[in-house]
Parts: sequence; structure tokens; C-alpha cells
Amino acid sequence: MSGNGQGRTRWGAALVSGQAPSTASGALLVLAKTDQTLSLVDPATFKVLGQVPSGPDPHEVVVSDDGKTAYIANYNGGGNIITTVDLVAMKALPPIDLGPLRAPHGLDFAGGKLWFTAEASKAIGSYDPQSKKVDWILGTGQWPATGEIDVMEYVGEPDWTSVAIHGPGYSGNTPLVHRAQMDPADGPSNWHVYAVEWTADAMIFTIDGREIYRATRQAIEQYGKWAFDNEKYLILNLALGGNYPRSVNKTDDPYPGLPAGTVDLIKQDKARFLVDWVRVTAPATE
Repeated sequence: MSGNGQGRTRWGAALVSGQAPSTASGALLVLAKTDQTLSLVDPATFKVLGQVPSGPDPHEVVVSDDGKTAYIANYNGGGNIITTVDLVAMKALPPIDLGPLRAPHGLDFAGGKLWFTAEASKAIGSYDPQSKKVDWILGTGQWPATGEIDVMEYVGEPDWTSVAIHGPGYSGNTPLVHRAQMDPADGPSNWHVYAVEWTADAMIFTIDGREIYRATRQAIEQYGKWAFDNEKYLILNLALGGNYPRSVNKTDDPYPGLPAGTVDLIKQDKARFLVDWVRVTAPATE
């Protein structure tokens, strides 16, 4: 939580909970943004139990699940650190270096990890205190202006998968979509290699080296701006239900697009999404 107080000091606060030491459990952490300090305050008596430097331009503070560590977002006009504080010893620890991720802003601690937004970099990420590494990053640019290339989508049909291209003016129910028919005896439930050759002028989709769909830049720009001269994140995900599978299987019960048979497999822990390998290549440059 953060806010702007009246007078000289801007402030932010968080509640210490979890398995914190008795001196810290139930206390408030108060950021003084102008003074650049973090104070541990007893909310019953308003007594300051301890105080440490917060690092430059402290913005928000959260506490680890065990209540022993505080993390402070140092916005700092596009800086790239998060200050770490040992609440047991009440001392600042070496800050987390976010590398190219700039202007840490929002913070949350969940599942044993610190989650943060990097406002200047338009990204969100997570930091693992055990490995001491930023282990996940995803951009937050506005979709569909960022562009999306669906190399393979599968909604449970035994004889086809699909590819699609999304961007400004051609997103959602995009016209740039193609179903690739397959032999049911060797359908999507078997091993195949799904790929796209993405160049400055076209996208060529293949299955096992066989071209199934080609979209040129000229064809895409008939619908809207080409959105594929930027970097992309490679995402492998298992999505359940929704409008797209519902438009195919016409299922509403027990969930839209998600039939009872699939739900039963999930309950029995028998649903599987298997990936053998992923490879990204680029032309050699001089």
C-alpha cells in the first residue's frame, strides 16, 4: 500500500504478519519517502521499534510470507533496484539488481516469490529469494498492438490444429487464421514438430516441415498495421475452456468450451500437455 501524506513526508505502509519474530509480528512497516527510511512501528503505542534506510525513492513495501524480510520498490526515476531489509536484525541487505528492468513499482509476495512491476520497462516479473535470481519476466505492452503469433492451437479435435495471427485491426476473431487438417490416426495427440518461419516480410507456418499456411506482410497490412518488428515472448500454456473451444464443441456444461470428460481427466490428474523440445534459430549475421 502507498499514498501521499500531508506535509513534508510522503509515506507508504505494510503490515507484518506470518512467522515474524515477536518484536515485528503485527507491527506496521512505514516508508518515509522524503526521508528515505523504513520504520517498524507498534500500531498500539505508535512507538518506533526500529528504522533503516529504504534506498532511493522508496515507493511500495511488502513482507515475505514468514514475516522476516521486507522488500522495497525503489522507483527512483527509472532505477533498477529493490531494497531488501532483514526485519529480525533491522538492517538493510544488498539490494536486488533488476538489470535492464527499470522503475520497480507494484509489489506482492506470493508462493515464496516476490512479484513486481517494472513501469519504465513495461514488464512484470518474479524474484526467487532462494536462487537470488529474477526467474520470470513478461512484457505488459498493450495487446493487440504488440502482435501475437499462434504457432499451434489445439482444442481437442482429433484431426486438426490451427494457427493464427493477431494485431491491431485483426485480433480476437482474426481473419488471419487457418486450420491444418491431420490424419486422425496421426493427429495432434501424437508427436509433431510445429514451427513458424518469421521474417520481416512474411510468416510461414509448418507441421513436420510441411507448409500449412503463409501470410505475407502485404496480406496482413490489408487488415491493420504490421506488429511484428518487435521482440516477442515465447509462451507455452494450457488453457481450459472459453469462447474459442466453445465455438467448436458447442459445450456449455459444466463450463463453456470445457466438456465433462475433460473435467474428469483433470480431476483424476490424467490431463497431459507434453513438450519434448523448443528451439529458436536466426539467420547467421556477418
